[in-house]
Amino acid sequence: MSNIEQKLPCEVVQDILPLYHDGVCSGASRKMVENHLQECRTCKTLLQEMDETEMDMALADETKEVLEHHAKRERTLAYKTAVVIAGLLLLPIVIALLMTLPGYSDLKTDAAIMASMLLVAGFTVVPLLSRGKKLAKTIVASTAALILLIFIVEMFFDHGNWITFGEIACSTMFGLSLVFAPFVVKQLDLPETLVNQKALLTVAWDTIWFYLMMVMFAIDNPIYTQDLFLPGTFFVALGWAIFCDYRYLPGNGWMKTAVFSLLVGIWGTIGNALGWVSVSVMTKAGETPLDLRGWILAITLGLAIVLFVIGLLRQKGQPKRIKA
Repeated sequence: MSNIEQKLPCEVVQDILPLYHDGVCSGASRKMVENHLQECRTCKTLLQEMDETEMDMALADETKEVLEHHAKRERTLAYKTAVVIAGLLLLPIVIALLMTLPGYSDLKTDAAIMASMLLVAGFTVVPLLSRGKKLAKTIVASTAALILLIFIVEMFFDHGNWITFGEIACSTMFGLSLVFAPFVVKQLDLPETLVNQKALLTVAWDTIWFYLMMVMFAIDNPIYTQDLFLPGTFFVALGWAIFCDYRYLPGNGWMKTAVFSLLVGIWGTIGNALGWVSVSVMTKAGETPLDLRGWILAITLGLAIVLFVIGLLRQKGQPKRIKA
C-alpha cells in the first residue's frame, strides 16, 4: 500500500489537497497526502501557498473589521457632536421665544434668529450627519437657509417687496452657482444619458439663474430692459462659445486656446464698437478710452495662428493611438 501511496500522481494529490488543507478529508486520504508531501516538493509548496493565502484572507477580514469599527466610532462621534451643536443652536431660539411671551421680542425677530441658526446648522450639523456627498448636501442646505434668511429680512425688516426679494435671491443664487454648482453637480446621481454632460448642466444652470436675475431687475426697472439683456446676452454667448470650444471641439489644448484667443478678439472688437468693452488710460486730459477695434483683433488673430501652428506640430509629433 505504501508503494502505491508514494507513486500517486501530483494531479491526484492536488485535487485532494484543498480538502486536506481544510481538514475535511478521510483518514486514509490524509495519510496518502502526508506520505506524498514527504517526497514531493511541488505539492508541499502548493500547500504552503494555501496557508499563506488563508492568512492573507484572515488578515484582510480582520483589517476590514477594524476599519468598519473605526468608521462606526467616527460616525457615532460625529452624531454626538452634531447633537451638541444642534442643542447649542436651539438655545438662542428658545431664549427668543421666551422673550416673546412677555412682549420683549416679536415673531419676526424670532424668525430671523431661527433662519440664522439654520444657516449655521447648514455649515456644521449637516456635514456631521451626512454619510455621503457631504459637500453637496452642505452647499444645498446652507443655500436654502440663506435664501430663507434673505426672505425674512426683506419681508419683515425692509419694504416687504417681492421684486426686491427676487432681485437679491436670484443674484445670490447666481453668484453661489458660479462657485459651487460644479461641486454639487459632480456629486449628483444622474441618468446614464447625462453622466458625461455634467459640465453642460452646470453652465446651463448658471445661465438660467443669470437670466432670472436679469428678469427681476428688468421688472423693477423696465426702462433698463434693453441695457440689461443686450450686453448680458452678448457676454453669455461668449461664455457658451468658450465652453463649447474647450468641451466639444476636436484638437489639443493649444488648438482650443487658439480658438479662445480668436473668440476674445472678435467679442472684444464688437463689444468695443458697441460701447460694452472699453480700456481706458490716464492722460493729462483725464481718463481716455482706447479704440480697440483696430489692434485687438489683429493681436488675438496673430496669437491664435501661433497657438494653432504649435498645436498642429505637437499633434503631429505624438504617436497615433491604435483603436482596438
